[in-house]
Amino acid sequence: MGPVEFERKLIKLADKVEKQKTEQERQESEIETIKLLTLHFVSEHELSHLRKLESDEPFIFHKDDTQYFFERELRHLQELNFIANYPDKGIGPLFHEQGDVKNHFYVTEAGKKYLELRESLLDT
Repeated sequence: MGPVEFERKLIKLADKVEKQKTEQERQESEIETIKLLTLHFVSEHELSHLRKLESDEPFIFHKDDTQYFFERELRHLQELNFIANYPDKGIGPLFHEQGDVKNHFYVTEAGKKYLELRESLLDT
């Protein structure tokens, strides 16, 4: 292999390295965007509700002056398909009966995956 051929191969290799570097930077940017969106997809209160529903502990609700916000947070989690209500249960019966929220709602598979993903992103 002569000097000209060696130089051509070296230039090709440098181009390939530069393309890989650009691709890696693009992927890192996408990962940071996914992290940002995932970590801020639900509010801290909604995240707390998800975690409480997923835990083994009771999740007790009593009517008070924050119930409007609690209702909005539950509805948002339902809209995201992160929680679902049992038949003949839900927000209306919960607000009437009060007590353990877990008697009315459960975390869906999508909600469980979201919690797992969020925890894994916090570990990185």
